[in-house]
Amino acid sequence: MKSPVSITYVWRILRIILLSYVGLIVIIMIFEEKLIFFPAKWPNGRWHLLDQPVSGNSGLKYSISEEWFTASDGVKLHGWYGSVSPPGENASNYDLSNMIVLWCHGNAGNITDRYEQLISMMEMSVNIFIFDYRGYGMSEGRPDENGMYMDVSAAWNLLQDRYHYKPDSIIIYGVSLGGVGAVDLAATQNSAGLIIQSSFTSIRDMASLQMPFIPHFLIRTQMDSLSKIPRIKCPKLFIHGTADETVPFEQGRLLYESAEEPKEFVEVEHAAHNDLIVFKGSESYQKIESFILSCSQNKK
Repeated sequence: MKSPVSITYVWRILRIILLSYVGLIVIIMIFEEKLIFFPAKWPNGRWHLLDQPVSGNSGLKYSISEEWFTASDGVKLHGWYGSVSPPGENASNYDLSNMIVLWCHGNAGNITDRYEQLISMMEMSVNIFIFDYRGYGMSEGRPDENGMYMDVSAAWNLLQDRYHYKPDSIIIYGVSLGGVGAVDLAATQNSAGLIIQSSFTSIRDMASLQMPFIPHFLIRTQMDSLSKIPRIKCPKLFIHGTADETVPFEQGRLLYESAEEPKEFVEVEHAAHNDLIVFKGSESYQKIESFILSCSQNKK
């Protein structure tokens, strides 16, 4: 028969473990957004890059300008509009200057961290609009799931209202966390195309990998791209690295398999999460370029 002392000791240990577990869950719930979004707020970033001349290797003439716009709840947002003039004699033999890519970036940093990739993508002779979600860069507010959806929708409206792009001229491009906003937008708008790069199925699926000890029902953030992707009718391009250490390759593949045709999946061998930056000449760059071209031809 166990002594009362040993029973009391075991109960104390179990109580400490239980209270520690509950306390950890409470902390994670309180700081849930901070575990998802990692913004770099102005003045952090390479903002001086906008003041230097824009130059490339393709013979195109292009420029980058600042753009301010407002989300439906009044939050002021900031982005960069990269415009391309029609190609000259030394440029490509096709013209995508009537198309624009709406770029939803990942969860860390701000738009200045994507400057080199922005220049590289503009050499496809396509216009680009990249913006910071609320709480990132110069954008006001604090990031959260619903706010991100409103921000992406505001950027979509900006391209139509201020720059007069029609939906069949806008290609939505979502990278990692940005894929969540891109999928949400594409599920309700008839865009020219959708590019999803290194993105995940849902936050709960990601949490089950990173924090399997947390019950799913306690996670407020949904970011459920898997349930939305079947509703998207436009052409879709999915790109994922087989060695992605942040978002499992299987989640990117499952998004693709759950989508309706037309669709294409590009499996980049040995590429990690941040190895898919589309610098000119890379496999992902070539696939994105050809996808944009096909979307442009589909509208004719």
